[in-house]
Amino acid sequence: MSVIYSPEFQRQIASQYEYGLQRFGSTTATKTYRKTISYIENTIQAYPRTGHWRADIACFQTWVPKTPFVIFYRTAGADLEVLALFNGSQDYSGYAP
Repeated sequence: MSVIYSPEFQRQIASQYEYGLQRFGSTTATKTYRKTISYIENTIQAYPRTGHWRADIACFQTWVPKTPFVIFYRTAGADLEVLALFNGSQDYSGYAP
């Protein structure tokens, strides 16, 4: 299963990383970024049903452990499509891919 990062996800993670750099410094921002990518590429890629299925928006939602992030993703054939990333303090209730 290959991982495809949507343009929206790429913008969001870059924005969250930049915020983390400014607020917490490079060590924490880099550590959080690496945990997020590692979780996607190691855990979700191997176990795509790890997340909670959201039938209302036809994708999975899961928290990235030991980070403030929630990600949305779906599987499409042999691909894992990572759709979006939000900080848990953000209102993502209206998110729809």
